[in-house]
Amino acid sequence: MIKDLLKKTQPVVYQALENALTNRHVSHSYLFLGPAGTPKKQAALLMAQSLLCEHARDDFACEECGTCRRVAAGEHLDVVLLNGDPSHSIKIADTHQLQSQFSQTAYEKSGRKIGIISGAEYLTVDAQNDLLKFLEEPSPDVTMILTSENTDRILPTILSRCTLIPFLPTPNGAYYDEAVAAGVDPQDAYFLAGVVRDPQEIQELAADRSYEAARDMLKEYVQNPDRLNDLLLYFMREVKVRERERMQRTLSLFFDLLIQYYRDAILGDAGGASWYHDAVKKAAGKDRPYAQMMLIASEQKDKCGRSNDLSLVMDQTVYRLEETQNE
Repeated sequence: MIKDLLKKTQPVVYQALENALTNRHVSHSYLFLGPAGTPKKQAALLMAQSLLCEHARDDFACEECGTCRRVAAGEHLDVVLLNGDPSHSIKIADTHQLQSQFSQTAYEKSGRKIGIISGAEYLTVDAQNDLLKFLEEPSPDVTMILTSENTDRILPTILSRCTLIPFLPTPNGAYYDEAVAAGVDPQDAYFLAGVVRDPQEIQELAADRSYEAARDMLKEYVQNPDRLNDLLLYFMREVKVRERERMQRTLSLFFDLLIQYYRDAILGDAGGASWYHDAVKKAAGKDRPYAQMMLIASEQKDKCGRSNDLSLVMDQTVYRLEETQNE
């Protein structure tokens, strides 16, 4: 149950949404803001369910009835979901279609319509300006919910029209335990609990070939951190031959794992596979600017989400890391 997950991991969010629903003070637009892995999209779906569920009594949805199941499955006619991510921007045609649907009478008897934009930072500028017109003249029967990890890419005028609901980072351990209990290999659970904070997504990623390739790239790097050209050759040989979308996903996950490695090196200890634990212990004994290297990995990951040559992104990564290590 999403409600139970929020109550356990995001009590402030839980209380804010419960108060809005109980007191019937639901805003016309929300921004769920928080780091990667926090259950922002799940909370947005729960909010939509709660506004439409016929069995809800003053607060959250039951999450079990036909209406709730259709919302969760993306099959409710009055709930429009747009997804943005590093490999897919949300364009003005998407926001046009959303507004066109909301200009019509609701299909179902509740009379309420809900729009969810997950990854709002991936709205193009034109799409944001188009959405802004809609937010400036809100319809009483429409609720918009945006989720984002980074507000720097969102127009200040959009931010000012949304009720902000902040999500706090959740300790990795809680997700690690849930992932292991669900059958994920403990070594993979260690990595993935630091990359995503949703047990279901951890299970899906553990079986994803893009994650396996990213993990292999990390292993190649941590076992030979002074031979960065080997990493570049490995990437060119093993990853470049794949289709761009999968290549993009692999590289983005690699940067997530690389950031985690640098963080563990700063802390001087880590769990996970023995090869990783040993590499972190060895790295902790070296005088290297790991914080600066974390920043490089983060910046290079950001470039994966744009129309960049991914081979060039990787080449730049190797060059920048090598330059930093040799300073």
